Amino acid sequence: MFGQHHEQPCSEQTPFSPQNPYATSKLFAHMMTVDYREGQRLFTSCGILFNHESPLRPQSFVTRKIALDAVRDWGHAADFVHGMWLSLQVDEPTDYIFCTGEAHSVEDFARVAFEVAGLNWRDHLVRGDTLSRTDEPDILVGTPDRAQELLGWRARTGFFELVEKMVQSELQAKTESQELE
Repeated sequence: MFGQHHEQPCSEQTPFSPQNPYATSKLFAHMMTVDYREGQRLFTSCGILFNHESPLRPQSFVTRKIALDAVRDWGHAADFVHGMWLSLQVDEPTDYIFCTGEAHSVEDFARVAFEVAGLNWRDHLVRGDTLSRTDEPDILVGTPDRAQELLGWRARTGFFELVEKMVQSELQAKTESQELE
């Protein structure tokens, strides 16, 4: 929803500038939620979730097919779901960014993932443009300050633990698949 912007990290006050239909549709849903909160006095809160992952991700997501240069703020999906639940427990609805506030490149993600598997990532990955998205910002990092201050929320799963969990899940699934054959 933030698109190509110059402010880092992004906060709830960062101007929106979606760069593709997916981001535009997310912004539309966000603005409709704000409209119903402010115009109809409904209890609606928006969670602006930065990249969140878990072992349940399908094959089509970036962490399952890697483009190395982008820098993102990755957190665990379970942490973000907990934040969304907390946002519904307060007296006054508002919007919150759920993120870690940490920047890691996709190369970092690949390096850690291959490390967990006991491999050197440089021996297994090839750079290419086939999966690149030119409409994506190079760096996308947020600040969870409002969620921390108003909800007491913090991401519990660190970047390295997140990557390790995802790789271990993949390795376990592969082992189980091989045992069934």
